[in-house]
Amino acid sequence: MSTEAGCPVTFDARRFTASAARAYNRRNTKFSVLFIDLYNAALTTAVVLALSGSTVYAVREQLVEAAATERQSPVDERWAVIPPVVLLAACVMGGLLALLVFARRLGPVSVGRVESQWWLPLPVARRPLVAAPFAKRVVLLAGAATLAYALFSVLTLLEAPVLGHAAGAIVFGLLAAAAMLLAAAVQVDNERRRRTALTIIVLLLAAMLPLAAASGFLWPIAPAVIIAVGTWWYVSQRISSIPAAELTRGGAVAGHARSAAFLMNTNELVQALGAGTGTEPASAGRCTTRLLAARPRSAAGSLLQADVAAFLRVRRWWLPLLLWLLPPIAVLLAQLAIPTFLQLGVLLLAAGGAASSAGTVARRTAVVPGLDKLLPLGKATVASVRMAMPAVALMAWMATLTAILALFGVADWQLVLPGAIAGAGLAGSTLRSAYRPVPDWSQPPVETPFGPMPRTQLSALTSGVDVLVTSMVPLLLAVYLGQVTTLLLVIQVAASAVAWIAGMMSLSRGR
Repeated sequence: MSTEAGCPVTFDARRFTASAARAYNRRNTKFSVLFIDLYNAALTTAVVLALSGSTVYAVREQLVEAAATERQSPVDERWAVIPPVVLLAACVMGGLLALLVFARRLGPVSVGRVESQWWLPLPVARRPLVAAPFAKRVVLLAGAATLAYALFSVLTLLEAPVLGHAAGAIVFGLLAAAAMLLAAAVQVDNERRRRTALTIIVLLLAAMLPLAAASGFLWPIAPAVIIAVGTWWYVSQRISSIPAAELTRGGAVAGHARSAAFLMNTNELVQALGAGTGTEPASAGRCTTRLLAARPRSAAGSLLQADVAAFLRVRRWWLPLLLWLLPPIAVLLAQLAIPTFLQLGVLLLAAGGAASSAGTVARRTAVVPGLDKLLPLGKATVASVRMAMPAVALMAWMATLTAILALFGVADWQLVLPGAIAGAGLAGSTLRSAYRPVPDWSQPPVETPFGPMPRTQLSALTSGVDVLVTSMVPLLLAVYLGQVTTLLLVIQVAASAVAWIAGMMSLSRGR
């Protein structure tokens, strides 16, 4: 059946599905339950907005006060070479590229499991069935991006007018929608490499528009609208040509990510977002081939050999570690008077991101914990071997970061030693996060300002983060003081040892 012949059938199928869903919801939903759900949703939204607004206001006051008095930073004054505008431009470019990448991973044009089994195999036109949900996602993304940029602009451009913040937020929201539409254009076009390069160039050039709008000019809204409308027209005219396999793949990844977010399982969320997009094993290089060809002398050596080979075969495993070096360096070198506690917080977040990037293999092995029990090794030995390669990578990453901090005048070169020791502690957090205990959802929830929260899920969410903070606190204190004392070095060794022991004990927890 042709597309024109399939249009009436498509309209009937869509109208029947929508009417049947509305009728089912009316029959099975009571007014009292609906009222309570709406009230809880409105109350939760109000609380989140109030807390977010108060936090942003408090941080802005701290920034204004720091700018009025003196620069509070552990870095020497002569290294403050990044203007706030350049910092905001880099964040805009990174945000748009991140939206493009994640939109490509999630589809963005996709269908769920029910739709793929119900109407996708039918000889009907697909455009009326996939265009409406896709347009809804684009609008929601644009709204969320507008709000996020407004908050970040208020904290970065302290002297910009209110009209500049509003215009920049609108422009960024339109560009975020364009990024999602460009990701859909990659789905449509068969020449994906060429199309991906073109979309990246367009986004990088358009990233200057929010900065121009920050001065109070309204003209950048026009080109942003043209880009968004042009990409929507291009995608909407060709949305029916997206293969069914691509629609089903996007729906499966999006469904997996939604389920992981609903269950607050961060490991599953990372695996869902990384499915088939660069975390798959790469072709074995010469070093990996030689490593696999070597004959191990013991069971522990065989496991270590397999883990090292698996780590090296992760495609572009070094790229996330390099990228996580940029945020702390950019914050420390910014001309903006950022309070010291915020700079230390960025250092902690960067360490957490690097630890998560180094724990890819650990998360994969944690999916099938029964394999560890088949090994002729003790749990402590298995855990130590699992942490060996992440420890080497994170020690090198932390040594590089602390060497850069020492170069910028944060402390002397003795800071590299506690940094490398802290990297060994971060390896314990990677394994502890990967082998998180499965929460017991049968336990009653705890009431919080954000709604009911399962008790066991709270402990599962903090598993790994607690060890991460423990191993980083002595180093952050050394950065704050600007010197490395013998007492801080001893505390750092003890904290990393505790983190390593906690990682070894993770294999014994309810798996």
